[in-house]
Amino acid sequence: TSSCMQIINKTRTTVEDIVFPGDWDGVTNPVLDCDGDYPLLPSGYPDPIYTGFPTEGVCNHMTITYTDLVSEVCGATIKVVRKWTVYDECASQFLKNNQILKIEDSEAPVFNCPSDQTFEITDESGCDAAVTVSIPANVVDCSQVSFSAHIVQIDSNGNIAGSITVMNLVGNDFIAVNRVIGLHRITYLAIDECGNESTCDFTVTVVDGVPPTAVCDLSTTIALDNMGSALVPFTTFDKGSFDNCEIDKIEVSRGVNDCGAYSGFSDHITLCCADANTNVMVTLRVIDKTGLVNTCMVTVTVQDKKMPIINCPASQTISCTDDYSNLAQFGSATASDNCAFDIVESVDYQLNVCGVGSIYRIFTAIDDAGNESSCTQVITVTDYTPFNEGDIIWPADYSTTECVNPELNPDDLPFTNSYPQLNVKPCSNVVSDYEDKIF
Repeated sequence: TSSCMQIINKTRTTVEDIVFPGDWDGVTNPVLDCDGDYPLLPSGYPDPIYTGFPTEGVCNHMTITYTDLVSEVCGATIKVVRKWTVYDECASQFLKNNQILKIEDSEAPVFNCPSDQTFEITDESGCDAAVTVSIPANVVDCSQVSFSAHIVQIDSNGNIAGSITVMNLVGNDFIAVNRVIGLHRITYLAIDECGNESTCDFTVTVVDGVPPTAVCDLSTTIALDNMGSALVPFTTFDKGSFDNCEIDKIEVSRGVNDCGAYSGFSDHITLCCADANTNVMVTLRVIDKTGLVNTCMVTVTVQDKKMPIINCPASQTISCTDDYSNLAQFGSATASDNCAFDIVESVDYQLNVCGVGSIYRIFTAIDDAGNESSCTQVITVTDYTPFNEGDIIWPADYSTTECVNPELNPDDLPFTNSYPQLNVKPCSNVVSDYEDKIF
């Protein structure tokens, strides 16, 4: 047989054999992020399970303890000096070592940017609005975060079109007053206690919510011109329409009409003879730059004040022997007017029993508005061969020796001694009578 012997020597380690954990300072190990995924002690500092314990040569006769000395850098950024102490009970020896743990807030704040918003102008006395937006909620950061905001007007392409204005913080709201119509960009700046910052932009639109005020008379009167029409601009009806911002245009309309005029809205309306002596309802429409509309109504009384011009045929003199049963043979009146008219005729016969005198033809032109003008043609009827004494053959004297009745009747006398012989003319109306004088 044969045998051998193995000797195992068991030696006691000393504190000199201990290997302490390395620093977490960005040199030996990375800096610890303030919101990193590592276990924490109840104190809130990193657990040595993650950052390391002393190793090598640690035996049961050794006691290991540590204390954390913390210094604040900024916000959630701190520096922890972890003081390790190893006590060797067998050798009554102490060994100490400092481990540096740097916990850093290096991330910018994270928050939800507000969505685009619209603000409406509601004050009739101005053309601007106050923009109020809230401080973002649900901010993610290890440190305390402060917000600031500024606003600037931009064009439709996003280019800056005005001066940058810092918004006032009132409570939890940022406020900017006197913002004009258009697009505005708001920029939020979030800065934490360690100087990490982030921004976000969103757009607010200011719109005009106040329609213009249309001001017009309740009624007005318009007279037609010499052509029987009137071109009336909107300024005739507008009595100071206004808007809190800016008026784009003012228009008028008279609607469907009998003049053949445009019935829609334009800068004027047209009136015609068909409107004379009637009331026309006119709508005044005011439109502001935003497109908001308001209207008012005007009752327009249309007048035709122009009198017709009438011309009579020339006056004439005719013989009493002429046939004037048809007066049209002596001509007709003519007339002119700015509107439609009619000519009516009346006749006044001023003739004596002999048919001599005057005939008055009165012509009257009456237009659709009731205006009228008259003229008179005088037809003078004369007797060119009037009856005179030369047209009388007087009865000859009569003598007799017989006794006669004192009331001697001409019918009882010879023809030449009885009655006057009258040469009666066509236009004459001659009668004769006698009177006896007895002496």
